[in-house]
Amino acid sequence: MQNYMRNRWIVLSFSLFFLLLFTFFSYIHHTTEYKLLPDRLTSLNDDWAIFLGDMHVKTVDLPAEINVGKNTTYFATTTLPKTPDSYDHVLIRASLQDITVYLDGEMIHQKVNNQNGRLRTPLTSSWELVYLPYGYQDKELTLQIRSETNAFAGTINPIQIGSSDALLFHIIKNQGLNFVVGLILFILAMSCLLIALSQRKFIDNRLLYLGLLSLTTSLWIFGESKLLQFITGNPFIIGGLSYLMVPLIAGFIALYIKESVTKRFITLFRSVALIFAMTSIAILFLQQFNYFNFIELIAFVLLIILILSIIQIGALTYEYHLDRSSEIRQFSRYLSIFVIAVIFEIVLFFTRSFQAISSMLLIGVLVFFSLLFIDTYRYLKQSAEQARRNQLLETLAYKDLLTNGLNRTAYERDLNNRLNGNKHFRLILVDLNDLKFINDTFGHTSGDQAIMLVYKILLDAFIGSSCYRIGGDEFVILSDRLDKHHYQNQVIAMRKALKDHSETLPYTLDVAIGSDLYNEKEWPKYTHFYHHVDQLMYKNKIERKKRS
Repeated sequence: MQNYMRNRWIVLSFSLFFLLLFTFFSYIHHTTEYKLLPDRLTSLNDDWAIFLGDMHVKTVDLPAEINVGKNTTYFATTTLPKTPDSYDHVLIRASLQDITVYLDGEMIHQKVNNQNGRLRTPLTSSWELVYLPYGYQDKELTLQIRSETNAFAGTINPIQIGSSDALLFHIIKNQGLNFVVGLILFILAMSCLLIALSQRKFIDNRLLYLGLLSLTTSLWIFGESKLLQFITGNPFIIGGLSYLMVPLIAGFIALYIKESVTKRFITLFRSVALIFAMTSIAILFLQQFNYFNFIELIAFVLLIILILSIIQIGALTYEYHLDRSSEIRQFSRYLSIFVIAVIFEIVLFFTRSFQAISSMLLIGVLVFFSLLFIDTYRYLKQSAEQARRNQLLETLAYKDLLTNGLNRTAYERDLNNRLNGNKHFRLILVDLNDLKFINDTFGHTSGDQAIMLVYKILLDAFIGSSCYRIGGDEFVILSDRLDKHHYQNQVIAMRKALKDHSETLPYTLDVAIGSDLYNEKEWPKYTHFYHHVDQLMYKNKIERKKRS
């Protein structure tokens, strides 16, 4: 153990030391001359004049919040700098807004949220990459801005001017981390779902719920990463994905707790999950039929999450007080990280700090899911070990150690299945003749050999049937082949095999056999039927002794 700890300390210390060295020399040799994509862009955030109609309100630097209400149209104007001609695009972030762009009074770009149709297209926050015609320098750039929501009515996001490739790379560089985290969670989610749906050995659904929780969280992160436009131009996905995932995430957390943590409040957590499922459907239809926008509905969703989270935490606290559950204690440590992050997001939302939303949750999400996946891995490992132990115990419970075949317990199990299924079947009783003589004359090893040979012969002769050793020299066969002629041919094959083996042994292998068809109407009590077949076997034993 001391060597183990010492070696681990040495390796970790060296790794840390090497990382510090690498960082130090990277800083010394810092330069940007080898960058494949140079920064052909610059900010366009200074000296924007704000107008309401023809009235100048103030001059601001971006980002800025203008004190206007929803559906109010205002203008932001600046003079374009003398940048290189290759800086031929402007990048604007339209946050749930309609934006029209003018260059010296001439419209060059427009983004308007669609309000047509019986089903309303969601408001979208989108990147607008606006082309600037040649000779734009020193001309006046004007933004006409309007929003249907109070939340973003006065928001003007930072604006950049540059080449299109540099601006797109700028988006990816700034938002890529969220997208990478979402992709990692998505891959882990699909792995969990694949394992959960393909394996039936797990005793509960925690892996399924963890997979669904990871999937919805990854989709939420994708929606918040501001990179969906690189994948799709569908406004419903761009404008609705992240909002719709919020109640689903809360619902799958409740299901996971119901499945793997709580013992007393299973119904409560199932009900909470149902409430969140109904909430997700409700906000979808309320938005689609144009009663509310998603941004207006999400405030109520967050309040519901906060209230139900308090109830769930209270229930778990009460259960822990009663039972001192290790599952609750461990999950509470994990959940506390996530809850703190959620509280931060709710506070930021209601303080209108929308730029910070999702970035505050990212660390909490990473830590929370890392702990859950580690915990689930341990659970899977323990489940697999338990399954192997159960399989071994089941094998031993139904296995005859001498013949490696099925024993009396297996016979009783399979018989009950047939009786409960009201199935007709053939019962065959077999008894090895003169086993005592073989044991006394040639030894118990020869007796055991005789038992094993008879069992193998029965398996070969009665192919497709189940053969059991139920006592020292007693065997039972359950067969679904009801045809009497087929049974007689099997007996002939058995007798021939016994004779052939007897020629190689110092003793004679012989068995008594009795059989009949079981019919519940004819034999209401199985014990009577078994006694009847046993008598047939005993009769055959007497006949064979007379012949010998």
